[in-house]
Amino acid sequence: MSSVTAYAPSNPASPWIAATAPVTPAVLPVEPALQLAQDQWAVSQPPIRDGMAPIGELPPVTTDASGQLVPAAPEGLAAAPEGLAAPPEGLATAPPAVAAAPAPSAEAATAAALLAPGYGPDYGQLAAAQAPAGHALVLIGDNLPKLAQRYLGDASRWVEIFELNRDQILNPEVILPGMVLRLPQGAKPANPPAPPPVRPVPVPTPPAEPAGDPEALKRVTPQQLAHLGATDKAKFFAVLKPAAVEAERQYGVPWQVTLAQAALESGWGKYPIGGYNIFGIKGSGPAGSVVKETKEWRGGRYVTENARFARYNDFYEAVVLHGKLFHNGYYDKAVKGFARDRDPVQFVRDIQGIYATSPTYQDNILTIMRQYKLI
Repeated sequence: MSSVTAYAPSNPASPWIAATAPVTPAVLPVEPALQLAQDQWAVSQPPIRDGMAPIGELPPVTTDASGQLVPAAPEGLAAAPEGLAAPPEGLATAPPAVAAAPAPSAEAATAAALLAPGYGPDYGQLAAAQAPAGHALVLIGDNLPKLAQRYLGDASRWVEIFELNRDQILNPEVILPGMVLRLPQGAKPANPPAPPPVRPVPVPTPPAEPAGDPEALKRVTPQQLAHLGATDKAKFFAVLKPAAVEAERQYGVPWQVTLAQAALESGWGKYPIGGYNIFGIKGSGPAGSVVKETKEWRGGRYVTENARFARYNDFYEAVVLHGKLFHNGYYDKAVKGFARDRDPVQFVRDIQGIYATSPTYQDNILTIMRQYKLI
């Protein structure tokens, strides 16, 4: 007669059976009745721990009056009631017959909901479910040592999880996906892997303290100017001011007006035409020209039309040459008036209706000059 060790792995090559999808047990035929009787006795015994002796030999199996195989009482013990085998030595009574299943616990109800039709026990769905605090959700491929390693940091502590969940786990080798198991105090949650760190996209910035340095302005890119226009309006103006001051020196155009026009007509550096034309100057420039679609105020409404715009090699060149535009004969009143009175506000009023077709152009320029303290 062979002996059985409690909780010994049924497959020595695989000491722990990984959790698989639940399977509905089939009705056993007569042939495995011997194994069934032995299993009933094995389950009724107290669990053993590492280093303790295994359960002794199981009682012999005999047949009852109907010819069914049942365990017989070992020698020296009283016969068991009909239909039940006698207990092994050291026990007063035989294991009771299988009782009616108790009402499902909260954990069992959670597991049932997870495995209900429409919520299959696949890894992705189970992993997305949230187990209550202090509990572990069993996933496909899990076993008790894996859970102990995951939540307790020590696979050998699986016995602690088993002891807390004996109402759910009859055989520690077998746990099912969807089970919600209690964890010992101090268990840590199984955190999902942290997402990879997001690397910030480097944003180009203009050279440090470019104000007063024409050469620094020549190195500023369209992307840098647009970044300043979106994040720091004061620096936007500081970057362009050296060229605006030079345009006033050469052509008599107030630097405050030049800066306000640059902000308004380029959308704060967002829409330079051909790279550096931030004033929307039409015609041809030092770097040639480019044809772009534009909106003009014609006959009391805006119309869309194509126009040729000047191209420049850098922002310094574009700003300085912008001042030259006011010496074509159309702006004599404005230029002479500023030379006499040094009034940038009056200069704006004198170019209204000539420099731009928009009926609100004057108000827009003056608003920027006042809001950002250019005047």
